[in-house]
Amino acid sequence: MGKSANKAGGRRLVTAAVVVVSLVIVVGCVVWFLRQDTASVGVISDQQYQAVKIGDQRSSVLKRLGAPAQGLDVSKFPPARSGQQCDYYSESGAVMDPSVFRFCFAGGRLVSKESSDELQQQPSPSISLSFPG
Repeated sequence: MGKSANKAGGRRLVTAAVVVVSLVIVVGCVVWFLRQDTASVGVISDQQYQAVKIGDQRSSVLKRLGAPAQGLDVSKFPPARSGQQCDYYSESGAVMDPSVFRFCFAGGRLVSKESSDELQQQPSPSISLSFPG
């Protein structure tokens, strides 16, 4: 009777371990799937950025690019002009410091677009001081 009780206890332990491992795998797959689904929101390629033209309607831009990103660091960009609504996207495929793309609309049409890379390439305004004498 001792051997059969040991076997039953061992089987229960193996069954419990299989259940736990299975649950971990299922939860991991669900989390991975959810991250994949949201990872592409607000992410576009440089080619997609280039294809959007001034004057395009916001509805067609959103249809082409999908929903804009949320929570990006947009502090590199100057404030939007009054009456403009700006959407931001992150660059796809970039591992380190991806570009941020900004599309600003007024009256439902694209009035400006710029990338954070373009802002970094612009020369800084220089200040020259002259003193009398």
